[in-house]
Amino acid sequence: MTGGVTDISYPVFGSNGRMAAALTIPFLVTIDGSQRTNLHDTQALLRDAAARISAELGWFPARD
Repeated sequence: MTGGVTDISYPVFGSNGRMAAALTIPFLVTIDGSQRTNLHDTQALLRDAAARISAELGWFPARD
């Protein structure tokens, strides 16, 4: 049923700027292509979720 799996992970930062946790999910590529999202879009969703959690913990990335 699956042609492969790619684990996707992004860090979650605390207010001190240190990594507090990581969000990790498996992305399964189905042989028939029936997955509802692609790898790129799934990465973006997980990255945004990690950034939102980090912001809730008080971390904001440095701006150039």
